[in-house]
Amino acid sequence: MTKSNSTNTSQLERTPEFDLCVLIPAYNEQSRIRSTLLDIIETLASWDCTAEILIADDGSTDDTAQVCKSIFAEHRIDGADRVLSLPKNMGKGAAVAHGLKNTRARWTIMLDADNSARMNQLPKLAVETESGDTHLVIGSRRMKTSEIQANITRVIVGTIYGITLRSLGLRLANDTQCGFKLYSHHAAELITRHTNENGFSFDIEHLLIAQHAGLTVPEIGILWDHVDGSKVNPIIDGLKMLGKIIKMRRPIRQSVSQTALPRVQGLVLTGNTSTSAQIEVKPQSTLVGS
Repeated sequence: MTKSNSTNTSQLERTPEFDLCVLIPAYNEQSRIRSTLLDIIETLASWDCTAEILIADDGSTDDTAQVCKSIFAEHRIDGADRVLSLPKNMGKGAAVAHGLKNTRARWTIMLDADNSARMNQLPKLAVETESGDTHLVIGSRRMKTSEIQANITRVIVGTIYGITLRSLGLRLANDTQCGFKLYSHHAAELITRHTNENGFSFDIEHLLIAQHAGLTVPEIGILWDHVDGSKVNPIIDGLKMLGKIIKMRRPIRQSVSQTALPRVQGLVLTGNTSTSAQIEVKPQSTLVGS
């Protein structure tokens, strides 16, 4: 397995080692992270691509990290620590940013620990990368092609939230909060260079950065199945997010300019006749500070 001796340099200065990184932000997910990881490992085994799995542990106080490590050990994914643990709970945005800074792949799919949007939906997003000019693709629960099984209250609140964003002049996407986003390593570097949001508003911030950088961001309908146990209160946290969004717009507009990102090789997910995925180990020495 490949190991890197890279020092703390930016992603644009590195040569990606893998085709795909699966990034899972997690906070106190010991009860459901196992089934999610097993599904990811099985899906990766069906594709002919090199991949790494990174758990961005947001200072969990339960056994999330140990559960993940035990699963990796069970499946003979040996080597250095594959769980990137923040020293304390800093928020989902901080965990995602920490993971994006440390990916060693050309493409990173960020998905939630509850597996609401599963890895088998990734090929729908990957198709959009074939041109070489697309650097961020987002999954959506609010497209005609979307298939959702959701709590009706959350659907209503999400619809109101989207209308409110549009009333503020933010036409970023039909579904800004879906936890299924695909980043090129160039987009990951660009976004983490400018991001400041540690909480649940990070999705909006990422899309605002991409918009001001001039990136085209396709929005693709996916299959999404509601899973109980979300740590987001759709009403209380929704109001908090709107307040943060109003404050973050001006700094982003002032700091982010039109950016011509280099072309990137598209993500190709073809069938694999082997019995196991090519999941590589990334040594802790390659970690970039949060």
